[in-house]
Amino acid sequence: PAAGHWTLGPATLQLLGEPLQLQQARDAADAGQLRLQGQPRLAPWLRAATGFDWQGDLRTRLEADLQGQGSQLSGSARLSRIEGDLRLPDDTGQPHALALRTLELQAQRLGEVASLNLQLASQAHGELQLQLGFDAAEQLSGRLQAQLPELQALEPWLQGSLSGLRLRGQAAADLRISGSRTLPLIHGPLKLQALALQHPASGFATQDGQLELRFEGAQARLLDAQLGGQPGGTPAERGGQLLASGSLNWQTEPQADLQLQARAWRVLQRYDRQLVLSGDAQLRLRPGQFGLQGGFTVDQGRFDLGRADAPVLGEDVRVLRAGTVPVRTGQPASAWQPQVDLRLDLGQRLTVRGRGLQTRATGALRVQQEPGKPARWSGQIESNGGRYRAYGQDLEIETGVLTFDKAGLDNPRLDLLAVRPDLEQRVGVRVDGRAQNPRVRLYSEPVLSDTEVLSWLLLGRAPDELGSSDAALLQRAALALLAGEGENPASELMGKLGLTEVSLSPTDEGERVLRVGAQLGRRWSLAYERSLGQAAGSWQLAYRLGQRFTLRARSGEDSGVDGLWVWKFD
Repeated sequence: PAAGHWTLGPATLQLLGEPLQLQQARDAADAGQLRLQGQPRLAPWLRAATGFDWQGDLRTRLEADLQGQGSQLSGSARLSRIEGDLRLPDDTGQPHALALRTLELQAQRLGEVASLNLQLASQAHGELQLQLGFDAAEQLSGRLQAQLPELQALEPWLQGSLSGLRLRGQAAADLRISGSRTLPLIHGPLKLQALALQHPASGFATQDGQLELRFEGAQARLLDAQLGGQPGGTPAERGGQLLASGSLNWQTEPQADLQLQARAWRVLQRYDRQLVLSGDAQLRLRPGQFGLQGGFTVDQGRFDLGRADAPVLGEDVRVLRAGTVPVRTGQPASAWQPQVDLRLDLGQRLTVRGRGLQTRATGALRVQQEPGKPARWSGQIESNGGRYRAYGQDLEIETGVLTFDKAGLDNPRLDLLAVRPDLEQRVGVRVDGRAQNPRVRLYSEPVLSDTEVLSWLLLGRAPDELGSSDAALLQRAALALLAGEGENPASELMGKLGLTEVSLSPTDEGERVLRVGAQLGRRWSLAYERSLGQAAGSWQLAYRLGQRFTLRARSGEDSGVDGLWVWKFD
């Protein structure tokens, strides 16, 4: 070629393993021209550009004709689908297809004017059309139209903390674009309808939601945003609502201010976790900052703690199904600096059961967090009555307080006193210390030895009143102690039968009496007694008026009503 001029004829190039046909490349007098065409697979290019593990056999047709004059670049490029599809693995490594029907991308530049057109149609994800143009003054003009007929199609792409979230509903957008590249202006609506969210692992579930975000230049207003409600009726009849309002603004820097209002909103709806909240909160987003302030009240709730936590794998263990490939599991450090001040009033209708505990919880908690510091929990949770099962007995809770302080949410200070009812001697169990290292002690008033306390607590009588027939009861107590948090077979069977007492004790005549009883309420109890040497037994219905006085009605061979007053002489 002549000096300063060169031309490259037809050749084959490799770009990330995909062949491209170079039709012509030449340079002459500060001008150049490049013509390319090919049928590359798109997955390798997407992996390199996005860092995600894109897979699939999507093959496209690429045609590019570019000219350069000095620093000016002109020309056009077109990329279109020929056949095949793209797949992206979820957080378990299971690939999910896009189900593409149409993919058309065209880019053109003439001098200072450029345009971009994108058409995408997917059987699973709906349709998207984008037209965008730039002029010599870098002013924008364009339009974005999108239709997503089913949000469920987005579930496979949710990873990290959003993994497992189930989506339902439809989304649509029709946005006009103007302004400049430094300050884009957007006008039009973004709507979500029939929105339902569910996260089975946590119990979070809401439905019948709708949201409209109206773009107005350099800001957007949140209109008609609600979750969880149905038209008509009171909030309770609609299953509660979460209402949201506010705005987003990017005039100077991106920022958002949202107001949240919960009206008897059913946040958790799992079989062992149910929670209904009312209250208000303010959410503020600034570059690198996340602020949340407000307060909520528990209208109703029920938590079943279970007998023990199921074993789980360590955070550094990853399970992959056969035929899948590893995916990135590292989570980038959060760029948000939270500033939180949130209060929670437990109300009067929150019940907690499990691990031997059955009670109603009241009190209030507060969580605060400053940027760069861990969250601080404060407040108290108080137990209002209820029962605590320990040493094989159902004990009544007299005092139950969890105090939260600097130790964190998972390690509050404990103060629990539970006593056995229906005894003339006051005995029970006291638990104090920290939740992660509790101290359990026997309790009595007046103070007794541990042997005496255990006798009253486990068998309901003083040690000097025990006989050889109490061996079965002592065996049951030993089983309860060995079972720990679990349930021994005898206690489990009694629980299924609705019984709280089974005993075999001697009488003054030397006979043995079998007694089977059930606690009907805090003061009511029902029992059946029968001597092994007699053909008939008797029913007894008792009502405890106080610690030492019980009113008892008997039905059997000797029917009547008794008043029992117990007085112990030292």
